[in-house]
This record gives sequence, C-alpha cells and structure tokens, in this order.
Amino acid sequence: YPAWRRPRPHRTTGGTPSTLDFYQTLTQNAVYTGAFSNTVVNGMHLTRIGNIVTCSLEGNLVVAGSTDNLVIAAFPSAFRPTGINVFRFSIHVSLNAVYSIGTAVVDPNGVITIYANAGSGSFTSGDTVGLLAKVAFTWII
Repeated sequence: YPAWRRPRPHRTTGGTPSTLDFYQTLTQNAVYTGAFSNTVVNGMHLTRIGNIVTCSLEGNLVVAGSTDNLVIAAFPSAFRPTGINVFRFSIHVSLNAVYSIGTAVVDPNGVITIYANAGSGSFTSGDTVGLLAKVAFTWII
C-alpha cells in the first residue's frame, strides 16, 4: 500500500494494558464410559488463554451398551473449573442417530458428563448415541 492508504490501527482510551499471563493447549484421547466405552484418539482439544478454557470434542457415534449418560475421563488440573463451579452447556447429541439437544456438564474434577437431553436424561441401550459432530464450549476458571 502507498503510505496514505495503509490501514491505521484503532486506538482505544482507558484501561490498563497487561501481558498474557497464561497460554496452554492440549490434545488428548477422549475416553468415554457410561452408555458405551470407547476411546477417540486425539478426540479432545483444550485451549487455555488466561482464565478462559475452550474444549472441543470430535464426533463419536456408538451403539449404547447400557442405559446411562456418557462420561469423559478427567483432563489436567490447569484446565479445570475451580472451587465448586460446575458449568452446563447445551450441545448436539445423537439419540438413535437422530439430532437432538443434550447437555454437557464440566465439573471441578475435570470430568465431562454428557446427558441425552436438556435435563439429565440417559442414553438408551441399543440406540446409536453420542456426538453427531464436533462440539465446542468455553468456561472460566
């Protein structure tokens, strides 16, 4: 660009500038138990920037062996909610290979529990259940 056409940075007023105090990423296997037992290799991605954590889970459909919810094994403490904070998110799930709205709950132990509906319902044994596609959610620690 000629000097007169170069984009100019936007200026702000107020606030206190600070540096990024924490950045970490992690990709690990998503180990499911409950309605089915399955491991999705590199199926969980976590990113922490400051006190904000984003988790994404790869899609995973399996025939349920029991009527239960899904539990994803614990992730490292650097990404976990602190204190007694429990975060609930609406996510897309499969109920017998049909799209539905389920719930993901992230607890301070680093465990994610996935329920079949907006409350705390279980997936049904014999149905094809799980995550239809990649899902992501964010929480504060």
